[in-house]
Amino acid sequence: MAAQVLALALALSTLLAQAVPTTAGQGWQKGFTLWGRPANYASALSLQAMQQLKTTGANSVGLVVAWYVLDGKTAALRPGWNTPNDQDLVAAIEQAHGLGLDIVLHLHVDALDGSWRGNLDPPDKQGLFAAYDYFVHRYAKLAQANGVRGLVIGSELVKLTGPKYTQRWLQIIADARKNFNGFITYGAEWGGAAPEVKDDPLREYAQVQFWPALDYIGIAAYFELAPSPGDRPTMPQLLARWAAWRKLRLDPLQAKYDKPLLFTEVGYRSTQGAAARPWDSTLADGIDLQGQADLYGALLQTWAGVPWFKGVYFWFWSTEPNQGGLLDQDYPPQNKPALQQIVRAFGGVLPQPIAPLAGSQN
Repeated sequence: MAAQVLALALALSTLLAQAVPTTAGQGWQKGFTLWGRPANYASALSLQAMQQLKTTGANSVGLVVAWYVLDGKTAALRPGWNTPNDQDLVAAIEQAHGLGLDIVLHLHVDALDGSWRGNLDPPDKQGLFAAYDYFVHRYAKLAQANGVRGLVIGSELVKLTGPKYTQRWLQIIADARKNFNGFITYGAEWGGAAPEVKDDPLREYAQVQFWPALDYIGIAAYFELAPSPGDRPTMPQLLARWAAWRKLRLDPLQAKYDKPLLFTEVGYRSTQGAAARPWDSTLADGIDLQGQADLYGALLQTWAGVPWFKGVYFWFWSTEPNQGGLLDQDYPPQNKPALQQIVRAFGGVLPQPIAPLAGSQN
């Protein structure tokens, strides 16, 4: 353990010497999505993790509230195995407020059979939207009652957000505004093809027509930054790829709606191939800590000076304080060199390791 801590310290020191100074833009939501299995946000360990998160300079925490369908063809929507109960959710909100952090609730729909929410397409659309109405209505009221700053009313529901469903979403948004005074957005899928490809059926943010009713254009921003998993892009190459995404896709989108942009979710695994497939949670092709750090650095450098870019929620900050480390290939930047890039941009300090609490369970 001592050797691992020493190695981490040396890695962070090296990265600090190499890092390009970057400062998050004024007014940014500097956030992480807190996440764990189970989603026990009110546990003692989760509070410790939130305290660590605060030291990074973050000013906001995203809490995922997931409800479930059986599979992609099922309309019935209800709480499931990893849905936080109201008591724990309110306790976590109070903990965050006690640390001076804002809270944003991220409403997700997942399938119990493991299928991707972007393929959710049940024959009974009326039944699904009726259930979804209740889902959003319920948490809008809870958010209002507990001083939540923002509500992300859905994410990556690619087959349910096209033009023919616009009126339905406008009704959901209007009802949410009757019950919640904070900001409201939606986290659209980034796409599935390079920025040069004109016709991309997974580029959800381009098909959504209800952006004018929302406060931000929200994107789950897993934009691919390398041609293939075998490529190991340099920092200049990463910045050039971000420039292409901006020029061809994101700048025109923002100009069309004249709305600020918020990355409701984005993150990078500390594994080889993450630049090409940042969305792929199964990647495990070998540890690449510097690659992860470069990916965070490139994102932060790209967006730091953009006045209409209003922040990011990195996926994810684990409810286990000692998650991550030099042997970990998962998303959390905790205890990895990538965290230095974020800390520099957010204006915080590296959190200190926390000894596990005796008898505590996450």
